[in-house]
Amino acid sequence: MIKRRIILLSAQHLLCESLQNIFAKVEDLEVIGPLAIDEKNLDDLPLNCVDPVLIIEENTEPELIARIMGKLLEKHPDLPIFTVTFERNTVRFYHSHALPARSADLIDVIRSLPASKNEVGKKSGGEKTI
Repeated sequence: MIKRRIILLSAQHLLCESLQNIFAKVEDLEVIGPLAIDEKNLDDLPLNCVDPVLIIEENTEPELIARIMGKLLEKHPDLPIFTVTFERNTVRFYHSHALPARSADLIDVIRSLPASKNEVGKKSGGEKTI
């Protein structure tokens, strides 16, 4: 069995304890952390031996989260990142993919995306269904 290792970043240790208790019951997951959300710590993270990074967003500046995610993805483009917000009950998944620099590949990727909310329910002639 392959054991997946995840890094848990959070400013909220009580929330991390809850997640650690959940993950402890899953035998193919190992949690590293919780570690403080801090830009200074990014170089010290053991990212070469983990699958995803899980960031708990509660009571953390959104700008700080965005900067940390940007730096992580810039340095480790294949690193999956999850952000969790308990207040809004959401989990978001971020991952970058390298694509060939051909226009046909770009067009294929754009077409494979789900339709935007603006396009859903549109009738021919530009009318929207209400």
